[in-house]
Amino acid sequence: MRIVADEGIDKQIVDALRKEGISVVYFAEEAPGSIDPDVLALAREADVLLLTSDKDFGDAAHAVPRASRDVNSQKPTPSASTNVGLLRSGLKT
Repeated sequence: MRIVADEGIDKQIVDALRKEGISVVYFAEEAPGSIDPDVLALAREADVLLLTSDKDFGDAAHAVPRASRDVNSQKPTPSASTNVGLLRSGLKT
């Protein structure tokens, strides 16, 4: 499993996913300040899951007519471990 994480995702979540053996490209590390369409384009080009907490990201995703596996996680949860648990559950379905 590979994931592209927008820079708005908490570093603890990225670290926890990596600890689970998931490959994560984290824009806060790789290309801070990138604009949403560039992040979305990379995720789609690589055909990987996109994880974001940016409420405006849906606008960029819907502007490009293509079915995708993009995820918009708009409701924050209390901890990174809770978020990772929710992601793990969601990825299994």
